[in-house]
Amino acid sequence: MGLIDQLDSPNRCFPAIVICIFTTSKLRVLTYMSIEDDVKKAVARGDLHYLPMMDPSDPIERCIVVHSDIMSQFVGPWDGVKHEERVFELRADLEDFVKGERLSLSFTPRKHKDAYMGLLEPKDQGTWEIRARDPSPGIRVFGKFAKEDLFVAFGWRPRHVILEWSEKLPMALSPRGWRLEINRCTTLWEEILGGHEPITGDKLSDYIKENAVVV
Repeated sequence: MGLIDQLDSPNRCFPAIVICIFTTSKLRVLTYMSIEDDVKKAVARGDLHYLPMMDPSDPIERCIVVHSDIMSQFVGPWDGVKHEERVFELRADLEDFVKGERLSLSFTPRKHKDAYMGLLEPKDQGTWEIRARDPSPGIRVFGKFAKEDLFVAFGWRPRHVILEWSEKLPMALSPRGWRLEINRCTTLWEEILGGHEPITGDKLSDYIKENAVVV
């Protein structure tokens, strides 16, 4: 069973952790909700959405959940053929993550080279960009890792070129664009998954279980 199926299945094995605290008067039982449980709840509320595969027969090895800002691009309506084609190419880039394709990650902000994903400053906030560079115009998708192989994407923006079908200002034309997107990710994380911390640090296996390299 794939990760998305596990998250969305009534029989999936992500049990809550029960913590027992003994006091002098009584036993109190506290239930700790796992990050997977809270992602499922966010999906049920409509705060987040599972990324639907364009080909249902494709393998599911990792999971991306997306905010409505991204999901609205995938469901349309689209402002012409160029809009529709670029959005479907972006979706294919995100599906590479889900299908378990070999990924390259850069942990060095501002030096992402040809990486599929790059960590942004400040590193201790754990905000990443997925770099959809080909075809032009390039697009960046911003988010955080909830756990190994589980990425929560909160927003997107064009990298260099103004898109005729979007009002979003390209990152290259917005001096504070990176900071605004990082802050937005952190704010949305707190609003939706505030009981948990995103993954941080420089250990690749904390983010991607297998089939990934550091560049």
